[in-house]
Amino acid sequence: MSWDVYLQRFEESYKSIEDIPDRVRTLPLRTLAQVKGEIERLFPEVKWLDAEDRSYWGSWDSRIGSIEFSFDDGTDGVMSVTLFVRAADEVTTRILELAAALNCQALAAPPGDFLDPDDRALGAREWRAYRDQVVGGGGAPR
Repeated sequence: MSWDVYLQRFEESYKSIEDIPDRVRTLPLRTLAQVKGEIERLFPEVKWLDAEDRSYWGSWDSRIGSIEFSFDDGTDGVMSVTLFVRAADEVTTRILELAAALNCQALAAPPGDFLDPDDRALGAREWRAYRDQVVGGGGAPR
């Protein structure tokens, strides 16, 4: 079971998902080369799988866990990136750095809210509590 984090760029920043209007306009994060470049800068061990139909998948493994990256290269650039995280709390710092580099926000599911730069481990702790409730403990690195 992974902790899923979505990188999305809006016309303005939001404090909570409840603040997002029903019909919000999203913006491209960057070009494919720029998005892959930022991921490679912050997660240098990332390995990319061959693209099929402009869909990209990367895998990062380290001593603190792993992340799989998934996104599509659209006509306007990359619109969002999904991260499937199975790693310790400290990876949240890199995820927030990636969001800042791409000028976007990081939405964690669960709990279904934006990652908090002031409490970098909060999202991971909330996900872990949810995971433990669903599967009865164990699982990904603490």
